[in-house]
Amino acid sequence: MKKDNTNAVYFIILFFSGSILGWLWEMIAFKYTHNSFGWIDIIQNLRGVLHGPWVPIYGFGCILLVLLGKKLKQCPVVLLLSNIVICGLLEYCTSYILECLFHARWWDYSTKFLNLNGRIYVSGLLFFGAAGMVVVYLIEPWLRPRIMSIHPRIKTVIATLLVIAFLADTFVALKSPNLGIGVSIAGGR
Repeated sequence: MKKDNTNAVYFIILFFSGSILGWLWEMIAFKYTHNSFGWIDIIQNLRGVLHGPWVPIYGFGCILLVLLGKKLKQCPVVLLLSNIVICGLLEYCTSYILECLFHARWWDYSTKFLNLNGRIYVSGLLFFGAAGMVVVYLIEPWLRPRIMSIHPRIKTVIATLLVIAFLADTFVALKSPNLGIGVSIAGGR
C-alpha cells in the first residue's frame, strides 16, 4: 500500500506560505517605519535571522493557529484569546532562544506600552491575535484548495526543494545570522 503524505506536504507548503507572507509583511513594515522607498535598501536589510525570503516564526505560527482553529473555529472569542496566547508564547520563546543562541535581539519592544522584557507587548499581541483570525477564517480556507489542486508529485517536489533551501539557509544562518537594521547585538559581538 502506498503511503499518503498529502497532509505532511500540505503543512510543509502551509509553513512556507506563512513564512513567506510573514517575510513580506516584515518587509512592508520595514519600508513604512524606515521611510525607505527603495527596494534595494529593503533587500539589503532582510528581516529575520535567515537570509532567504522567509521568517519561520510566521510559518510555525500559521500552522499552530490553523491546527488550533480546526478545534475552536466555532468559538471566535475563545479562538482570538487562544491566538493571543499562542502568538505571545511563540514570540517570547523565539526571542529568548535567538538571544541565547546568537547574543542578539531581532526585536525589542522595551519602549512599547505593557511589554514583557521587551520580547512581547500588548498591542502586538492583539494585532497577531487578530491576524490569526484572518489566517484561520480567510487565508487558510482560500489557500487550501489551491494547494490541494496541485498534482501530488509536483507538490512533493515543491515541498522538498523548499525544505532543502530552508535547511541550507538555516545552516548558513547558524554560522552567520542576518544582522540587518534593527538587530541589537549584546556584548559587542
